[in-house]
Amino acid sequence: MKNIIILLLIMISMLSAVELKGYTLGDTCTTELIQANTLAGIPGAIFLETLNDNRIHSMGFMPSSDLTSLDRINQSDVTRLVNGLNAKYDINLRFYPKQYSRNSGFYKATKDNIVYLISVDYNQFMTPAYQITIYISDTALLNISNAEKQSEANLDF
Repeated sequence: MKNIIILLLIMISMLSAVELKGYTLGDTCTTELIQANTLAGIPGAIFLETLNDNRIHSMGFMPSSDLTSLDRINQSDVTRLVNGLNAKYDINLRFYPKQYSRNSGFYKATKDNIVYLISVDYNQFMTPAYQITIYISDTALLNISNAEKQSEANLDF
């Protein structure tokens, strides 16, 4: 019964194919897990997370000039990214501020078993002031990934 439910969730998630710069959730990844690219004109890295069978369960973007560290961006870049994701995926990202800062927090939206998240860190003493990371995850495939990781962890006891 559990396998049937998981199979049904996978089939539903494949019907709502979510693509980012040529990578699609649920597709098999045959390339490097980090690729140089741009999003909304911002240079950075597309990153992919896969299951044991190489299907993509999560993907994202981070502004980065060297593919290893996060670059800071301006408020206008954050707004452009939020508006672009809202338009591309027909979602409405909502901002959830952290308790200590009205400018830091995360944007989040969920649609068709897919979670869209933009983590935002604001530092008024740095220019540019914003550091962001975008995550897009298929919850059904992410649950499979978590089960795979738990199975691997259980073998370590």
